[in-house]
This record gives sequence, C-alpha cells and structure tokens, in this order.
Amino acid sequence: MGNTNGQQSLLVLDQNYAYQTLKTHPVFGEIKLYKHSETGRKIAIINKQIFESEQHNMKQETYLKRKSYDNINLLKVLGFQKLVANDLCSQIRYLSIQVEYYENTITQFKEKFTEKELYYLIFSLCDAMDYCKQNNNEITDLHPSKILVTDDGFIKLVDNIVALEAISNFHQVKYNDRQVEYLAPEQLELFSGLKNKINQEKANIFCLGLLLSQLITKQPVSDYYLEEFVNLNLLFKRLDQKFAQYSYSNSLYTLLKEMLAHDPEERLSTKQVLAKKQYHHFVSNLDGDSVDFAEHHPPDSILQSPNSYYQEEQQMSYHRKKESVLSLKAANEEFLITDQSLQKRIDQALAESNKLLDQLSVSSPITKFQSRATINGIYDSVQNPLVQLTESRIKRLIDNSEEAIEKSLQQSKTYM
Repeated sequence: MGNTNGQQSLLVLDQNYAYQTLKTHPVFGEIKLYKHSETGRKIAIINKQIFESEQHNMKQETYLKRKSYDNINLLKVLGFQKLVANDLCSQIRYLSIQVEYYENTITQFKEKFTEKELYYLIFSLCDAMDYCKQNNNEITDLHPSKILVTDDGFIKLVDNIVALEAISNFHQVKYNDRQVEYLAPEQLELFSGLKNKINQEKANIFCLGLLLSQLITKQPVSDYYLEEFVNLNLLFKRLDQKFAQYSYSNSLYTLLKEMLAHDPEERLSTKQVLAKKQYHHFVSNLDGDSVDFAEHHPPDSILQSPNSYYQEEQQMSYHRKKESVLSLKAANEEFLITDQSLQKRIDQALAESNKLLDQLSVSSPITKFQSRATINGIYDSVQNPLVQLTESRIKRLIDNSEEAIEKSLQQSKTYM
C-alpha cells in the first residue's frame, strides 16, 4: 500500500506511541490501535475504502471540515491521509482516519446514574447533535455503541462521518442482522413503506429518550418492539418503578414523556430540549463535578425579557393530547401573579387530585404514578422562581388534570 502525492493531514506518531493490535470495532469496523507509553492515551486508525475518484475528493473535503469541528461532546478527528493500494491491475483508494479512542460506551461506564448525570447526558448529546446538524452532518443513527465515555467521564458522540455506515444500527435492523432497537416509530414505518421521509431530528430525540430509559431501568429497549409497534406503556411502567425507587424528580419524568411522544409532531426538538438547561442543575461529566447552569445564564437576564422567554416556552410545549398537562411553563397571555393565592390554589389542587388518584386501578394504562406526577408537576413548577403561572393557566392545568384522571378511571373500568 502506498501514499498518494496529496498533502497529508495525518498526525505523525512519535516514538511514544506503540502499536497495540488490529481489531474489529462495532462502530468503526477494522482499526489499528495505538497507545502512548507515558500518558496511556489511545488513538485508532480507520481505513475507509472509496471507490470513485469524485467520491474520494468529496470525502477529503468532508474530513477537512470534520477535523476542524470544535465541540467537546464529539469524538475528535486528529487527522487523515489519502492512501492508494495496488491490487493486481487496479488501484484501491482509501482515506486513513485518525481518531481518539475510548474503550467504554455509555452502557458500560457505570451501573447507576444520578439525576444530575442523566441531565448531563441529555444536554451533552443534544448539544453534539445540534452542532452536527448545523454543519450539515445530521446524526442518523443514535445508538449506545456510538456514545463513548472517556476515563474521566466525558461523553464523546461518534458521528456519521467517522462511523462505518454499513454496520450502523439502522442498517443492521433493516437487513435482520440485529434485533429491532433504537428506532423511532416513524423509522419503523420507513421499513414498511408507510412513510418515505421522516424528521430525523425528532427521531433522534426519541432514541435519546430510549437511551435514558435503558440507563434507568437496565432493561434492553428491544423489549418494547413488536414488529412495527413500540410498546410505550410497558416502557413507562418500568420507568414508574425506577423513578419511585431512585426518587428521580417529576421534572425529569416530564422531559422523558416529551421526548418519547409517539407522534413526532408532539415530540421536543433538540433546541427545545437545550432550552431547558437553565432550569436544571447537572454535572460537567460523569465523574460528578457539579455545574450550576444558572451561573452561565443568570435568572435576571431571563426575567428582564419575559415576553421572549415565554414565547419560546410556548413553542416548546405541546398540547395535542388532553391528558398531557406536563408542559408547565407560563403563557404570557395575562398579567403574572405572584401572591400567596397561587400557592393555595396549587396546594388545594394537589390534595384534591391525590384523593382521586387513590381510586385508580393500577391496571389502567395511565398509571397512578404517572397521574400523580402530572398534578405534582404543577406544585413543583412554582418552586422554581423563574416560573410563575397566570390565573387562567392554573385553572386550565387543574381542569386538564382532573380530565386526565377521569379518563384514567374510565379506562380502568374497561379492564375490570
């Protein structure tokens, strides 16, 4: 195999890097692994075959741009090089790509995640996905095998340019080489021919919700698929148990509900998820370093311009399903109220709803835990000083909560 005369961008390995092994990686395919003798840093060299000269040139431009990416949550491309191998009467062209290498994927890194760590995962991955989309490199295959973790707990997402497309989860499921997993409902409809186009960003958010469910429940997401159907009732039944066991907040439950909405139109977008960072405390890596996002986005800056803030929050909320009353940010349709009557109304709604909830059958598709989380969310929302509800908004939330409870009662009778 010989190099072309083109300019080389591959970093030269110094004498401290020792060749380790040749291995087949589930995301990169065949790689050569090197390790630094002093720091222990590992790098991988991936060879990608390119069949047409035009494609080869296009790939070179692609990797030049990819090498310039500046996002801490993406796997770093260190360099690349054009290679040509002579094979009898033909030449085979390659791009040899050098990337950072980490052994652990997110599902291998640790057994249990704190709520702050789960928020870190959500926001870090959404940040990486949003960055890729802005650079015309939208993620099309969000899977745990592509979410690597450094030794000190930082997330590194593997994007489409670096990963080998032929062994992606989507392709393996499509050609029956893997159980159905990490696909949004609309992606399943692509397989059946019911759809020929989807919103990839919304599909990614659904898959991110699946990832969180797997990390919380420790159950494979393949359990929820039956041909072209995703059993979200079973998924949330398992989440209910773990949320109670680990005392995760209603806010996190709400976010998962919005990410795992069956209809992509009712699902959050990446930017809508990222807009929620200002309301949550999370860590800067999975080693547990605390970060208070409010330090970067002071509450005063939000309160000084409430109209723009509330307009953005209205766009983030979805209300197509009456039973979904989990989007609890204020609408700027009336004057904001701040007096004690707000707290009294919330307390009263909470007490009355809990009485109704005690009558529910656990066999109902809308479980007692989920229904209680709905009304508790109203209470939790006013604990955040950035969130103040209008009088009409409070009434609507209470009415919708009772409507959800009534529907749950009717459903439970159907199963009796």
